[in-house]
Amino acid sequence: MTDFKTIYRVSIIIIAPVVMLFSFVYHPHIGSPLDADFLDKFASVVMADPFRWGIVHYVTGIGCGLMILAFLAIQNHFSEITDRAEPWFGTGLHFVILGNVFYAFLPSMEMGAMAAAEIQADVGAFQGVLMSWFVPTLLTSALLFSIGVACFATGIVRANVLNRGLTWILAAALVVIGLSRFAPLNVIQFYAQGIAGIIALWPIAWIVLKYPVVKTVTASEPAISV
Repeated sequence: MTDFKTIYRVSIIIIAPVVMLFSFVYHPHIGSPLDADFLDKFASVVMADPFRWGIVHYVTGIGCGLMILAFLAIQNHFSEITDRAEPWFGTGLHFVILGNVFYAFLPSMEMGAMAAAEIQADVGAFQGVLMSWFVPTLLTSALLFSIGVACFATGIVRANVLNRGLTWILAAALVVIGLSRFAPLNVIQFYAQGIAGIIALWPIAWIVLKYPVVKTVTASEPAISV
């Protein structure tokens, strides 16, 4: 019978990337900050539906918290099934937490645009003032999170509990999640990051559900085939 701890871990690992993907897909298309008319487009999108703008950024903040819990669950589970504490997971978790904290600052900054739209203020000018804070925060988040997921990818490879092909797919997907945060383009920043999260985390959720017991993996034992 599956215990509560396993159910909790599986649920968090499945739900976290879904919440993030939902927030990315539901996010209105605003183009790239590199576009000359970005602030005008930004203002028109926010003013067209302030409620949607508020909801999508509120959900993004929740998703950041869930992603932290998901990576914590991954660290704990892999430590159990390999019967050892993998240092790469421990190091990676610190960077993942910091990266998601900085990423959660971004929707909090953009929530102010909703308030500006509600009182008929100049939304474009409001966001323009925040860009000098927004861009460094985004880049800091991307750097920290990329380091964190790269550490997790290394830990998964070193754990040697999956077949070689799936191991490298999961590792690559984790790296893509981090690198996608650097991109100023919506299609990469949002969709690539969201889809990579599903590809990387859902198979791990299956591993947690399928192999919940402590198992020491040695070089002579075959890797789990999925």
